Amino acid sequence: MLYGIVLGAHAGAMSAALLCFAAAEILFAVARRGRRAPAKLALFAGSIANSAASLGVLAGVVLVFVGGWSLRTPWLLVSLGLIGALMVVRRTFVGPWETRVRSALQGEASSAQIKMLARESAALIGRSTVIALFVVVAALMVAKPALAFSP
Repeated sequence: MLYGIVLGAHAGAMSAALLCFAAAEILFAVARRGRRAPAKLALFAGSIANSAASLGVLAGVVLVFVGGWSLRTPWLLVSLGLIGALMVVRRTFVGPWETRVRSALQGEASSAQIKMLARESAALIGRSTVIALFVVVAALMVAKPALAFSP
């Protein structure tokens, strides 16, 4: 019973995070026209996505122990490595950009400034990479493939 509850929390949080990441990207696409409100909503959606992903990862860690998974399971090791890479990409490319966007939106950012920030390619690549890594981790967690190496 506990496993089912934790699994539901894990799956629900990770699904919510993915939906919020996608919603944020749609809103940033609208913000590329220089619109302030969608940019603010996108940051909010991204914040919810990050919180939900953190909750999902925490529930996933609990699942490892409740479900009796070995920490040496190859798909789990790969997933943990990808989560680490995701965190590095987020901290390096997305976080500083979000700080600049928040700062601009709290001030009197012009439409041109909002356009410029929303179109920043390094941030778009960083956000896309985070989403792609997130999807790969989710696929590994669902499929639990037998990988070719054994630690």
